Amino acid sequence: MEVVRLKIAEEHVEMLRKDSLAALTGGTGRANEETLAALERSLATIVACAEPCGGYRYVKVTEVSRSEVTTVLGPVESTRLSLIARRSSGDKQLVFTLSTAGEAVDDAIAGDIPLLDKFVLDTVASELAEIVAGLVEERWLEEVGAAGREASARMSPGYCDWLIRGQTVVFRALDAAALGVRLTDSFLMIPSKSVSSAAVVADEVPLKVQCLACGRKDCQFRRAATDDAWSAELAG
Repeated sequence: MEVVRLKIAEEHVEMLRKDSLAALTGGTGRANEETLAALERSLATIVACAEPCGGYRYVKVTEVSRSEVTTVLGPVESTRLSLIARRSSGDKQLVFTLSTAGEAVDDAIAGDIPLLDKFVLDTVASELAEIVAGLVEERWLEEVGAAGREASARMSPGYCDWLIRGQTVVFRALDAAALGVRLTDSFLMIPSKSVSSAAVVADEVPLKVQCLACGRKDCQFRRAATDDAWSAELAG
């Protein structure tokens, strides 16, 4: 497992401020003075207590069926990820990733603070978790690109058609304890502001975003419009 230790730089604080404000205001960016003040307090708290880090590991794919991608460490049960793997060519791998904002962030949210601050801090922490996951992704994508290979977008257990129990293969692949993350019996991660995922890596990956093959129009996590050709192939 490759470990990525991160520091929150000023550029990350600005990104976090922008993303958090958008999440708090439904994308309008308009908030009252009380909320803006709570946002600044939350940013200061996050900078002081967060310990962002992540890890990733490439695992060989041994078989691909219509419903799952099998690796030497176990299967990923997802028809959409399977379609991506089936249509990819060359040596196929899954890259498993795990990242976290750190346990002190959970402690701060659980602290005795005003309700507004608790709500805003929780939002900021969630946005930080996504930023950390993105930074870890940038690291392994650089390696994949340098090797002349391609990768799909990452996909997390509990989203799309990959059930939350899929956390087990991610945690089997990675040394979660080294990152300070553990898994509950109900497949939830502690610290809660953590992100796990898998992506397909191959010589060529023509279908990079699983949303292209998905006909669910109302999905709030959609990253691309449905492509009729890919959607028909998934259905067929």
